[in-house]
Amino acid sequence: MRSIAALKECARNKQWHRSDLRPTNLEKVEEFILQATHKEYFPTMEREASLRKLNPKLDNKGVLRVGGRARAGAKLTETQIHPVILPKNAHVSDLILQHHNEKIHHLGRRSTLTAIREAGYWLINGTGQVKRWLHKCVGCRRLRRETELQQMGELPKERLEQTPAFTHVGIDVFEPYYVKDRRTELKCWGLMITRLYSRTVHIELLEMLHGCKRTGQHHHLQQWNEHRGSEE
Repeated sequence: MRSIAALKECARNKQWHRSDLRPTNLEKVEEFILQATHKEYFPTMEREASLRKLNPKLDNKGVLRVGGRARAGAKLTETQIHPVILPKNAHVSDLILQHHNEKIHHLGRRSTLTAIREAGYWLINGTGQVKRWLHKCVGCRRLRRETELQQMGELPKERLEQTPAFTHVGIDVFEPYYVKDRRTELKCWGLMITRLYSRTVHIELLEMLHGCKRTGQHHHLQQWNEHRGSEE
C-alpha cells in the first residue's frame, strides 16, 4: 500500500518525498485497492451467489460493504456495522489475513477471524479461508505441532542382570504424612527402596529426613543392611 501511494505521488508531482506518505494518501490508496479488487471479483454484483445473503451496498466512495438494517450508534462505528467485503482467495484478502494473524501473534483461527472483523472487514467463507492460511503459516504450524518424544537412554546392566533380592536398589523419599501416636500427631515421610531388576518395593516409615538419630534415614538404612545385607 505504501508502494502504490509513493508511485501515485511520483506520477502526480513528477518527484517523490518521504513526507508525501500522509495518512490521507494511505486511506485513498486503500480505497483504490479495494475498488479494484471488487471490480475484478464482483463484476456483476447482482449475479454473485456469495453476496446474496450479505445484502451488499456501495458506499459513497465506491467500496462494497455488507448491508443491514442497523445504524451507527454510540458504541458501534459505521465500519463495524457495515464492514468491507473481501472476496474469497483474493491476494488482498490473504495480505489482510496475514497482517492480522501476525498482529495477534498466531493465536488461532477464532482470534484471527475476530481481529479481521473488528478491523472492519468481512471475509467471504471466513472460517475456511483462515483455516487454509493458518495451515500454510510457518509460525502457526511451529506453535501447534505435536510435541517431541524424548529418546530414552540405555538401561544400566544392574537392570538386566538377575541378582539376589535387593542387591541393587534405588532409594527415594515421598511426601509427608501425619501419623497419630497416642495423643501426639507426628509428621512422617515414606522411605521407598526399590529393587532395580524386578522393581520390588519395600517401604519404611521415616520420622526425620536427616540426622543419625534412631528415627532418621541413616538409621533405617543401617537396619536394612543388617537385615538384607549390603545393597549397592
